[in-house]
Amino acid sequence: MDGLVGQLLSTAPIVRGKFNLDHHGALQRPSPLTLEQVAEAHFQRLDTFTAQARARQRAQRPTTNAPASPAFSASVPPAAGASARRR
Repeated sequence: MDGLVGQLLSTAPIVRGKFNLDHHGALQRPSPLTLEQVAEAHFQRLDTFTAQARARQRAQRPTTNAPASPAFSASVPPAAGASARRR
């Protein structure tokens, strides 16, 4: 993780491919953030995206309060003593 953050904060020029070597060179500017702040911001974004994805999945799930289908209720035996008459 430290290597990745070190490369992200590096001031070395970025080479983006063979087509832009002559011009449009980009330079990274030093970040005012500490490594801990960069990592914390990254994990906050991940937590936000994870929460959004979970909320989207929950919204797409069918509700569980729907009545059982007739085929399902016919295949489930009644509870013991639920419909038995006393003698």
